[in-house]
Amino acid sequence: MLVKRFYVNDIKRYEEDNDLNLLLHFNDMLRGMYIKMSYLTDFVVLGNGNCTRERACDLIDKYLDEHSLYDAVNEVKDKLLGYQDDGNTTEDDLEVDKYDNFTDMLSDISIQLMRNGVSYSDFWSMTTADMYRMLSAITQKKEDELN
Repeated sequence: MLVKRFYVNDIKRYEEDNDLNLLLHFNDMLRGMYIKMSYLTDFVVLGNGNCTRERACDLIDKYLDEHSLYDAVNEVKDKLLGYQDDGNTTEDDLEVDKYDNFTDMLSDISIQLMRNGVSYSDFWSMTTADMYRMLSAITQKKEDELN
């Protein structure tokens, strides 16, 4: 396993501290045009509890001994999205042009969840998988109520 989990607050802090736009990094990885190892390293750092870049590079090296770079990107994508992607997720799904960075997208999602009873502090302590599961549950609940 290359990454364990992504915490929403870690993404926010990492973007702020490193002046990065992880959403664009992720978008580039989705499009598969090119994969910069520094982008992959950023995500491995985040997906492993903010480990050091040196540790992240060691994890990537060990992972690539038995897997492809494509497998590494897919694992990051699946953990970041919180589900096994069917390969059809595109930059349009993430509305990359709508947000300045990943944190802005997460802030937008936090507002949606706060409208449904999730506290601000609870949201920022979630993993991305928890966040997407909660969004899905709320959407399903609204559909059930509508029907």
